[in-house]
Amino acid sequence: MKVLKKELNQFMNGIIDCFSFACEPGSFCKSKSDNVPLICICRTPWIEGSTSKAVYREKQKQFNSHRCCTCQGWFHHYCLSMCHVDVPKISQDFICPNCKIPPTIPWHNRKYRNTCTSDNFLNTILIHSMQNPKFLECLGSSEAEHVLKVVIHDFIKSNVESGKTRFLDYVKSIVSGQQYDCFGSEYEQCLQVFKSVWRLELCLECSSPHCPRPKNTRYPNGYNLQPQSLERFSNQIEKQFPENGQALGYCGATFPSLPPKDASSCHRRNIVDLEDNDGGPNVYECNGVPVVKKCVFFSKHPWLIPFNINSFKKELLKELDELPVILHLLGKKYVLAGYSLHRPGHFVSVVYWRGKKYRYDGMGLTNNTRLQAFKQYDCEEEGSHAFYLMF
Repeated sequence: MKVLKKELNQFMNGIIDCFSFACEPGSFCKSKSDNVPLICICRTPWIEGSTSKAVYREKQKQFNSHRCCTCQGWFHHYCLSMCHVDVPKISQDFICPNCKIPPTIPWHNRKYRNTCTSDNFLNTILIHSMQNPKFLECLGSSEAEHVLKVVIHDFIKSNVESGKTRFLDYVKSIVSGQQYDCFGSEYEQCLQVFKSVWRLELCLECSSPHCPRPKNTRYPNGYNLQPQSLERFSNQIEKQFPENGQALGYCGATFPSLPPKDASSCHRRNIVDLEDNDGGPNVYECNGVPVVKKCVFFSKHPWLIPFNINSFKKELLKELDELPVILHLLGKKYVLAGYSLHRPGHFVSVVYWRGKKYRYDGMGLTNNTRLQAFKQYDCEEEGSHAFYLMF
């Protein structure tokens, strides 16, 4: 019985797709069943041949099902209505939310030109929000995050033009005095509006008792990923989001004068004056090892982690497929939501929808041309990012 309960728990949480048990014919089942599939968005177990009245009782009519003409899956009318999906009539063809292409953000805007960079960012947030309805609850209470919430709700309600203008107007007000022409520069500016979201508070303590700077607090907010051929992704991520007690390489703190005579953990480095090539003064650095004493997110709501992926060019782009889909960072859980990729004079992106990759290009005239099945990566210039979003 305990084994069955464990397997049933894994089944209900989506860890396994089915489990086996004997169900004898009776009031619940019309026939014996050994395999139980999951149906609908709610992932309810369904036993072939069972009577809906026995399962749902007085709510039987609410849980009538409709079959998707694409994936052949069954979906409850009640669950569709709860997800704001129009319940089809029996005679109508029906495409379920899993198979239907989500709405996307077009490139055009009356007030701004060449908005492809910000479109990629907003479209990634929009598609992730549609798959994870509680995602917007992860956002904090700052003004920037409030504006983003309102904008995403505008997009969901099909108010795309007003929503995008609202967002770009806000970013422009924050970067007042700087060039903001939507020709590429605004992409980094869009991210800078939210830079406090993913910033870390990293407290280090050197292992050397003679270190001139024994304690050091940093606030890193820039993260990079290089091709795995240089270093494994897991190692790169671990170094940028270290755990308490983890050692981080070389201290390198400079002694203001000669170090103590008994300071054995020092490294002597000679600085050469590059102008006249004369020997410069001797500089002494601490050769101790900094140890992490504290590493936490600066924000209480770190819903976004952007990784710079400029190092991935041409043949190395295929290594992006090996990026971890799920990340556990400092007690938070993230999913790879997509990439923004810089081509000469234009930005495109790759987004994940229902577990599949799609190529998004806001310059497409229709929704179907803006979001198409992914074939290959495009990236030739700097400015590319991978976005991990909390879920």
